[in-house]
Amino acid sequence: MTLDSSGDALPPNVRCHTCGARGSGVGTCRKCGTSFSTRHDPGTVLGSYRLHEVIGEGGMGIVYLATHVRLGRRVAIKMLRSHYTDNPHAVHRFFAEARAVNRIDHPNIVDITDFIEQPGGDNYYVMELLQGTSLAHTIERTGILPLERSIGIMMQVASVLEAVHRAGIVHRDVKPDNVFLAARPGRNDFVKLVDFGVAKLIDDNDDFVSIHNTNPGAILGTPEYMSPEQASATAVDHRTDIYAFGAVLYKLVTGRVPLEGANFGEIVVQLLTVAPTPPREVPDLPHEVPESLQELILSCLAKQTIDRPDSMETVSERLGEIADEQGWIVYELNLKSSGQVPALFGRASTQLPPLEPAPAPAPVPAPQAPPARRPRPWQLVLAAAGVVAVATLVFVLVRGGHDSGAAAKVQAELRIADERSTAGRLVTPGGDDALEHLLAARKLDPSNAGVRDRLHALAKTYEQLAEQAIAAQSFAEAAAHLQVVLSAEPDNEPAARRMKEIEAKMLSKQRGTPH
Repeated sequence: MTLDSSGDALPPNVRCHTCGARGSGVGTCRKCGTSFSTRHDPGTVLGSYRLHEVIGEGGMGIVYLATHVRLGRRVAIKMLRSHYTDNPHAVHRFFAEARAVNRIDHPNIVDITDFIEQPGGDNYYVMELLQGTSLAHTIERTGILPLERSIGIMMQVASVLEAVHRAGIVHRDVKPDNVFLAARPGRNDFVKLVDFGVAKLIDDNDDFVSIHNTNPGAILGTPEYMSPEQASATAVDHRTDIYAFGAVLYKLVTGRVPLEGANFGEIVVQLLTVAPTPPREVPDLPHEVPESLQELILSCLAKQTIDRPDSMETVSERLGEIADEQGWIVYELNLKSSGQVPALFGRASTQLPPLEPAPAPAPVPAPQAPPARRPRPWQLVLAAAGVVAVATLVFVLVRGGHDSGAAAKVQAELRIADERSTAGRLVTPGGDDALEHLLAARKLDPSNAGVRDRLHALAKTYEQLAEQAIAAQSFAEAAAHLQVVLSAEPDNEPAARRMKEIEAKMLSKQRGTPH
């Protein structure tokens, strides 16, 4: 599943180019049924990408599933609606989100790899394809999450918001719908913060500039997660995101938003005058909320900005302390040191050495005809030989083109994997690392010796790291390393047994029982 990172408000008064009626610009004209935007047919090639199907829509953009024509890698392409292509202001607004995201260097941000601006033509940018679901959908489907899982998710949200604010951006619409839980090797709750459509940027003169150049007094965001200053249309800074963060955390912990109202006006009044019910006083919760967690949530939800934590870094540190107090095994990204670091469970991280490049795979010999069976009458021997020769020729002709194409893709993945290994990027939080490319190569050719050797070397590296972590009683870190081993070598029985032992130790620690 892929979500559109667009959250643009629907453009008002878009004129239908057939009948002249005005509408939202999304879908078809209500009067004549004409599509407001031209859509590309499946199979259309844009540059290096082939479009497949529409997977999302926003007010200004349409998102397509696409595939790189040479590498076969799937991506998402967000394209400006066709009726905006001759509007320079609309084009600028469309690419503002991409530029904002590219200012943020963090693995919990959606990767935008390219954007193409063509006045009067196709305007689009290329994003990583996310597989997973939104936090909002997860809550709706499962109800209140375990505290340990919620804190693990929100520690990642805090980390990425730190980076957002360091880049001079205020998101202004932090909510469960915009927290995407992506699937990654070994874990399912890898956070991607999406939708920078209503964000504010700080320009070189330190003046706040809205991506969408909203008018003074305009109210943007989602009421249930708005800060008081945002709801009253006054100036906002990074602390409005801290309030929204607290509101999302409140929702995760209690199953409800801090303040509710029948309409926007009621919510605004409550935001300005009513304090939310402390989480520990919310009835019928499936867990006991630690006092330290309640204190953090309520401080984020303070009416006055000066009473909130001064930065997301402070919030992140306090969440980590709470996790340590409770003995929770949570996921945290350590990005404060230089260079790439791996994704780990727990609160530790390790700088990894690059893999030694594996030798290039040996060329595969051409298929040979099977040896002749016991000689029979010479007429049958000649006939059998003729059949084998023809069958072999057909096999080579039919398979040759396919095999050479697949082999080229495998070699391309191996080259990228070797580059990532040399740079020390064996396993990194944002993907696009050696492991990811080696797994892609193995999917293309499961029997390739070069792929197998590289994965084995990577697995050995992480087995050693796991043993070091076990010796240091860092079981969460050891579990993370062993998950990498099992991703590289699913049939590694010793690693699987070791993982079960560690899981038992961690469960025993959580329950406070000896093991």
